[in-house]
Amino acid sequence: MGIEYRIKLPSGYQDELAEFIRKSRFFQSFDPKFSIFNLRTSGPEKKEDFPDAYVSLESDGIIFCDNLTSRKDAAGIFVDLIDYALRKYDRATVEET
Repeated sequence: MGIEYRIKLPSGYQDELAEFIRKSRFFQSFDPKFSIFNLRTSGPEKKEDFPDAYVSLESDGIIFCDNLTSRKDAAGIFVDLIDYALRKYDRATVEET
């Protein structure tokens, strides 16, 4: 279990954000069974066999889960998501779930 954050965004963001994630440097895969994007930074081979973080797109925003594999890597992914959201939308609110 990791640490989950909700990033609240205005409605209608899902398609653009999904495209951003799929084209990002940290996109690893999409799991259609759970509707989550698995995110992982590149670099030295990691011991863990799971992503640094995952994201699910909800009707009111994003659920971001830091899988606690690497604080630095997950933070980098989180910053990229927030930076994108703030460039595209007037407001993004973050709360720990």
